[in-house]
Amino acid sequence: FETRCPVFESFTDPRDGKTYKVKDINGAKWFVQNLNYAVEDGSMCYDREDDNCEVYGRLYTQAAAIAACPEGSHLATDDDWKMLEVLAGGASEAAIKLRSNGSDDFAFSAMFGGYANKSGISTTIGEGAYFWTEKDDGDKRGTARSMFSTDKDVSSISVDSGFYLAVRCIVGEVVRE
Repeated sequence: FETRCPVFESFTDPRDGKTYKVKDINGAKWFVQNLNYAVEDGSMCYDREDDNCEVYGRLYTQAAAIAACPEGSHLATDDDWKMLEVLAGGASEAAIKLRSNGSDDFAFSAMFGGYANKSGISTTIGEGAYFWTEKDDGDKRGTARSMFSTDKDVSSISVDSGFYLAVRCIVGEVVRE
């Protein structure tokens, strides 16, 4: 019988001293916790409750998300997410291996921290996980990834860029192909 014990590195955000677990997933060093750095304009805790930030990280507008990752890291791009989905068995099955209530084979620990709309009204905590990418879809919309606690798939969705979603950072600069 084999026990799985993931090996984590850490990354300390010099701006506020918070330390995040980092996991090397096929050469990309993903934060395996949602970012929890307070951005003056464009971030909030679910239901504006600080305790929710401690558990689920902060929620960000897309503009804030693009700037939120600490120096030496970047917001996970659409291409980063596509690669992660492929590694986890394809978008139609990836959530099972990435979510905290699934097999979590990659120790990615996706938490279901919900989202908030432009008015700051929060919804789907415990059910949905939503993560910004850098991709601009035009017409004040951006690309995000979503997964639900009861579904197998990771979806690429177009979201109003003023909505508040979670952020995952990757250590290093963006790799362009």
